[in-house]
Amino acid sequence: MTGRLLETIKIQDGIIQNIIYHNQRFNKTRRHFWPDSISIDLYEFIKIPDQFKFGTVRCRILYTTEIEEIQFFEYQFNSISTLKIVNTEIDYNYKWENRTEINDLVAENSNFDDILMVKNGFITDTSYANIVLKKDNEFFTPKKPLLNGSKRQHLIDEDILIEKNIKPSDLKKYSHFALINAFNDLDLTKFIPIKNIQK
Repeated sequence: MTGRLLETIKIQDGIIQNIIYHNQRFNKTRRHFWPDSISIDLYEFIKIPDQFKFGTVRCRILYTTEIEEIQFFEYQFNSISTLKIVNTEIDYNYKWENRTEINDLVAENSNFDDILMVKNGFITDTSYANIVLKKDNEFFTPKKPLLNGSKRQHLIDEDILIEKNIKPSDLKKYSHFALINAFNDLDLTKFIPIKNIQK
């Protein structure tokens, strides 16, 4: 994938959420593509317009070597209850603005709420979120996601999530799943039965 890169940040009632982890990923990505780049603190660049200082807001930061555009939108929550397992060779280690390959896979499986991508035999992510699998009182997440989400990394650092290589055939070992991203916390009331993931 090529083009501009993207960082998506949650703003809740005018307060920027999880900025430390967004800064880490943003600057790590910039150093990968532009080794001489100087670290930027996104907090200093996000100026929230008055009309977006209430409720849940999605802030999109588009960038290459430098920040090119900052956009604000009211967040639209999508309810997900069914996933379709699909095999893919998509490379999405970095958060690109261009998501055509992923969007095409979603469109091909429109009878389901979302897809669960499998790469090299192991479960990775859905089209927009990292997955968490529940077994008894423990929570697991794929060791090799397509994209290491900011929420995922935060929960790993807090010793809440356990990284593990998970094959589709391993799903029967778990009871429920949940999806996490910048806008979706790990909420015990929102776990979905594992049977809702279909091959």
